[in-house]
Amino acid sequence: NPELLIQTNKVPAVLGTVFGIRARLFGDSSELYTYKWSFPEMRNPADGRVWTEMIATQELEGGEVHPFLVRINNDWEAVPGDWTIQMLNGERVVLEKTFRVHASAPQYD
Repeated sequence: NPELLIQTNKVPAVLGTVFGIRARLFGDSSELYTYKWSFPEMRNPADGRVWTEMIATQELEGGEVHPFLVRINNDWEAVPGDWTIQMLNGERVVLEKTFRVHASAPQYD
C-alpha cells in the first residue's frame, strides 16, 4: 500500500510517482461512486491513443477510508499541468482536488 510521504498540491512528473487523495465516507451503507481523473493530453506511443481523463465507478462502504490514487508508470504519462480528481455520487461532485504536476521536482510547502 502507498504510504503518505508528504501532503502537497505540487507533484513531480517522475516515473513511479503516486499521488491522490484519501476520502472517508460517512454513514454505514454502501453507495456507488464515480471517480474521474482529468489531466493534460497524453498520447500512448504504442497505439496512438490520446488520453485526457480516466473514469471508474465503484461501490464504496460508508465509514471507511478509500484511496483514489494515480501512478505515473510510463514516460508518456509524465505530463506537466493540472491533474484534477473528482469524486461523484450520481451527477453530484462531492469532492474535488487539483494537483499541479511539474516537469522538475517542486519546492514543497
